[in-house]
Amino acid sequence: MGAIFRNLALTLCSILIFLGVFEIFLRGWGYKIVTFYADAGFYQYDPDLGWEQIPNYEAKFRARDFEVNIKTNAYGLRDQEYAFSKKQGINRIIVLGDSFAWGWGVEQNEIFCEVAEHELNGFEFINLGNNGYGTGQEYLIFEKLGRRFSPDLTVLAFYANDVSDNNSASD
Repeated sequence: MGAIFRNLALTLCSILIFLGVFEIFLRGWGYKIVTFYADAGFYQYDPDLGWEQIPNYEAKFRARDFEVNIKTNAYGLRDQEYAFSKKQGINRIIVLGDSFAWGWGVEQNEIFCEVAEHELNGFEFINLGNNGYGTGQEYLIFEKLGRRFSPDLTVLAFYANDVSDNNSASD
């Protein structure tokens, strides 16, 4: 019986050592777990939204297949600074969405809002996108912040997972 426990302990220790060495190897090569959830380094708790991006924050966001710079403005949006009052002759569009609108895996100038604003003269695209938001949170951020920008149009960048993002685990 003692030999069985010794063999079992030796096997478990071997597995743990292997996993530890494998973890060090993966981290050395830049692999790490990436998450959509609010505990990613550039979010903070918000009592109305659950989480929001930290205002005036800058960091590198690394995943296995990309590395991008993340920079937020004074409102915690991954966008340039905009005043609430718009300039004469400017059409203002608010974009709501999740990681697609936020710009998952792309640099700031590659986000579709930035590309559209660059291509269309006389338009401002204000990006209220946030990772992991469902349409409920997108509505709440519009009410909290989006309306204050006096948009001429509001666009909802809807993706199929938005339906499940609206479900609460406590239901």
